[in-house]
Amino acid sequence: MIIFGGQKHFAFDSITSRSPPKDILNSLLILNFERLSMHRNLLYAFWSIFRMYNFYTYTIFESFLKLKPKESSRFAFNILSLYDQNYFKARSQLLVK
Repeated sequence: MIIFGGQKHFAFDSITSRSPPKDILNSLLILNFERLSMHRNLLYAFWSIFRMYNFYTYTIFESFLKLKPKESSRFAFNILSLYDQNYFKARSQLLVK
């Protein structure tokens, strides 16, 4: 579980049925976009970090920041962070409810 700004967010081991290799730290953070303004600073922080690793992530963050709150409430944004040996890799997936 990840606690941010007094709110609890649940972290899942994997988004697939396969178990990740033991040397990879795999966590999935689901943000609730019904309160987009509450998470805007968190989004910018993740965007600043992840854009260095993945252009696709950068594009999705830009798209989310342009969404109106009413539109964004239909989405959940998943951030999958992988730690493999000494390299930090990030990839993201957009889920439509």
